[in-house]
Amino acid sequence: MKESIQNTLYQVGVKGIDGIGMLRVLYAAEPMYTEAHDDCFELLYMISGEKSLTVSGQTYLLRGGDMLVIRPRERHGNTKDVQNRSNMMYIFCASPLQTEGFLGLDGAQREQLTKRLMQMRVLRPGHRARQMLDEISAMISRKQEGDAFFVPALSALFVLLFRELLSGDGAGEVPPPEDIEQVINYILDAPDVMPSSRELAELIGLSEARFKVKFKQHVGIPPAEYVARTHIALAQESLRGTQDSMTQIAMRFGFSSSQHFSTLFKRYFGMTPTAYRAQKEKV
Repeated sequence: MKESIQNTLYQVGVKGIDGIGMLRVLYAAEPMYTEAHDDCFELLYMISGEKSLTVSGQTYLLRGGDMLVIRPRERHGNTKDVQNRSNMMYIFCASPLQTEGFLGLDGAQREQLTKRLMQMRVLRPGHRARQMLDEISAMISRKQEGDAFFVPALSALFVLLFRELLSGDGAGEVPPPEDIEQVINYILDAPDVMPSSRELAELIGLSEARFKVKFKQHVGIPPAEYVARTHIALAQESLRGTQDSMTQIAMRFGFSSSQHFSTLFKRYFGMTPTAYRAQKEKV
């Protein structure tokens, strides 16, 4: 049976970085278990896709490009929802203030960084910070035995990354540009239409290729996936609140057929619409 999740944790030998993990959910998988880390921060960076995560009782919806900072001893996870197709990197970071020699920083720098990490929750790193995260991911994937420069080079990247975060890069949510906001509103205002990426690109006068890149950059997932997820979320309300047939619901929300609706629904939620309705009726 094909594994739905690929999860690899790397030990990198950098002082203060306890591990770097790469997690890929290939298709709808079992919910996340709840856990906590007593002595380290966890920086969860969504490379692509979407994930709902509850931290200390508060639920956050993360999309590609978002970073979530989880503090020591905070319980986090999601035992209710299936995990959707996604790709993420997670970094276990020791408390800088309590770790002598953390990335070679002095006491004042470690105190400043710890204070900043304690203030952060959800942020959207800017271009420079994303470049560094991408390079960190690339470095650990191509690490070679005997590379004497691996640890100092990776340490330097982390220093630069934290410097960007300390400077306020990605301190809060950045709204999408006006043309992408126009596309999002168009999708939400026409629930009975499932537009193609080409049609959405034409709406704002971009080539399809350029539009796909720009949309994913600002929204975190490809436009076709955003359209599908939006329509499935609307269909969920009808599944819970009406007894309409699958064909009626599929047509109402722009799916080409009940089979198309069922296929996409199962891809993102791990069960058919019929099974979802039966589950909700039991609650």
